[in-house]
Amino acid sequence: MVLDDKPVVVLLAHPRPGSFNHAAHVRAAFLMLREAPLAEAAARFIAALRGYATALGVPGKYDEALTWSYLRRIHERLLGGGPCSWDDFAAANPDLLERRVAKPSPAPPAEAPHRRERTG
Repeated sequence: MVLDDKPVVVLLAHPRPGSFNHAAHVRAAFLMLREAPLAEAAARFIAALRGYATALGVPGKYDEALTWSYLRRIHERLLGGGPCSWDDFAAANPDLLERRVAKPSPAPPAEAPHRRERTG
């Protein structure tokens, strides 16, 4: 299923079983991290993801360490000067789209001292 940027974030806010796969989770995190500093984007994404799991009746499925692991990796790659459109980001980072357990971050990362502005 191909999703536009805005609807992918809306699907996270209004869950339907089977409507939001792993790639859509990564895309929603990418969009939020592209628009806001790490702490703000992470807070929004985590609240949305917890709400998503709760709305589907599986609140225990939310994994804080796994979520931070993905958020940190996406954030680092955005700061690394990588592509800024979703299609380019996904093509350059196929490992993030593989549905496998990532190594958890030991703790939420500190905000980067500066954030490169992105357009597009």
